[in-house]
Amino acid sequence: MSAQRTAARRQSWDAYLEALNGSRVDALADVGTRFPGAPAAAWARLALAESALGEGTELSFVDKDGARIRLEAAANQYSELLSERPQGLLAERATLGLAKSRESLGQLEEARAGYEAVAKDHPFSPVAEIAAEHARLLGQPQSREWYGWFTEWKPPAQTPPGGVPGGPRADARPPQGSDPGVPVVPPASTPVDSAAPVNGAKTAE
Repeated sequence: MSAQRTAARRQSWDAYLEALNGSRVDALADVGTRFPGAPAAAWARLALAESALGEGTELSFVDKDGARIRLEAAANQYSELLSERPQGLLAERATLGLAKSRESLGQLEEARAGYEAVAKDHPFSPVAEIAAEHARLLGQPQSREWYGWFTEWKPPAQTPPGGVPGGPRADARPPQGSDPGVPVVPPASTPVDSAAPVNGAKTAE
């Protein structure tokens, strides 16, 4: 039985790494389904959340509705992981990811609480100090003003390079500072991720 458990664990990690290296969302989801309760399955689910967060962040500048769908999916995935009380690096990344998702959704109080939790619960993390500072900056009026504006901002319809007329450009960005209604002071940059065996995954073709 011990040998069987060892073999199953090795198989789960092999499947996880293969899915991760291939950047395949469907394969990562399969790892979580095939190996429930295995550490590799939890990391695969974290990778799925990272993927949704990355997609949602990019879409925020071109498709606000699509961005919200992906960001909410990421927040739900991170929350589900945290409800299982993970430990160590997995817990740190899930907490940080949830804070980022909340911030991108404009839920600043929840985001601040998440960043503060990273700093408090993982004091020796490379991002602990940055997370604490980011939480402080999110409480400043300038940041709240910017996020209040960005939540309501709609990407302008433009002709994308080689795309369909009327569609959003892939490089569209808010015209910050070009309009009296746009706050000039941007929010602080999001803390960099700590090293972990998760690089994110792209949507399968």
